[in-house]
Amino acid sequence: MGHKFIKKIQDEGTLLKVLTQNIDDLEVKAGVKPEVMIQAHGHSRSAHCISCEKEHDVEKWRKAIEKEEILKC
Repeated sequence: MGHKFIKKIQDEGTLLKVLTQNIDDLEVKAGVKPEVMIQAHGHSRSAHCISCEKEHDVEKWRKAIEKEEILKC
């Protein structure tokens, strides 16, 4: 519900920035533009290796989490 309120403020042109601790992207799903968001703990729209910093497929990452697998480059 709060995510829709943030979207409404954005649509009215009064939203400057949104600071969130959520990583579930509910704000983005509600239509809030990612460029106005400060996501303190990151997000789940992309996945990067912490060793080589290469970007990887997010769906592959999510499936590995569900299977409790550890992905490696």
